Amino acid sequence: MVEKSSTPQVGLREQKAASTRSRIAYEGLRLFDRRGYDATTLEEIAIAAGVSPRTLYHYFRTKHDLLLFFHDEGLVAEIGPTVLSLPGHLRPLEVARDCLLTLVPKYETANMATTYRIWNSTTALKAQKLLAFKDIELTLFDALRQRWPDAENGATLKAACLVAVGCLGLAMDAGQIEGDTRSLRQRLEESFQTITELLP
Repeated sequence: MVEKSSTPQVGLREQKAASTRSRIAYEGLRLFDRRGYDATTLEEIAIAAGVSPRTLYHYFRTKHDLLLFFHDEGLVAEIGPTVLSLPGHLRPLEVARDCLLTLVPKYETANMATTYRIWNSTTALKAQKLLAFKDIELTLFDALRQRWPDAENGATLKAACLVAVGCLGLAMDAGQIEGDTRSLRQRLEESFQTITELLP
């Protein structure tokens, strides 16, 4: 007698779990945007998502965990390989610039503006957002160090990372605060152009 494989059943269960997790996260994002992050409770999100509070807690312990669902760490993971793949004649700031310009289109989602608005809605969340930018900066620095391992000091490399991440922040703010509807890549290119014009 041949036993039936349980693989399809396992796959179905995983798909259902992923669908439930995603539905909870999107309902949470919608409520955070409509009612405010602090004013929204996990219980309200559970009701909106059509699940029990116990099910919600299985996927997300806190509202912060839920918001992190939209923080794609894939961009940070791709920084190192992207930096190392760029042409050898580029200077550190050009490498940092081209790295971000290459990656941001892959991670610009329909919910990015909403998520960024929520990250800016409270002092505590703003602090968390700054940590995410710091993570990008440090990862960029490590990657530049691999390209220039013999640099006597890392001041130039650090400066390049600070400028690049600052430009990313300016580009994101332009979309959120100024209502600029161009793509994040277009806004980022403009930010780098503005910085370049300031340099001697």
